[in-house]
Amino acid sequence: MVRNEQGIFRKADTAGGEYEAQAEQLCRLCPGSLRFPVYADAGYMQADIEALELSVRSYNCLKRAGFVTVRDLLKSIHGREDLFRIRNCGKRSVEEIMLHLFRYQVMCLRPESRGEYLQEVRELNGLCA
Repeated sequence: MVRNEQGIFRKADTAGGEYEAQAEQLCRLCPGSLRFPVYADAGYMQADIEALELSVRSYNCLKRAGFVTVRDLLKSIHGREDLFRIRNCGKRSVEEIMLHLFRYQVMCLRPESRGEYLQEVRELNGLCA
């Protein structure tokens, strides 16, 4: 059981946790170079950047640069290089932002699509067994 923001207990999403763990493993296998496609629906794009659950430093870098929604961020960046151009956005912040964008993408997909998506990311990054 997990307590949500309202203090209500609910059953933990074990499948979601499994896919989140796989996403983090992929990030560790490709530190600084993980490539992933973005499949964005309206809800995903309209989400505030707070939904990415970034550290205060990374969040403030994005806010000061004028990013309010995930759409703003995705329309303006095409990779890590674009994030490095943001004032006070260093290597750790860039890696964190990319990791959280990837994890957010995975968790926004329908549960039945997550495994297929992660396999696509493995193939895109040459990690197929």
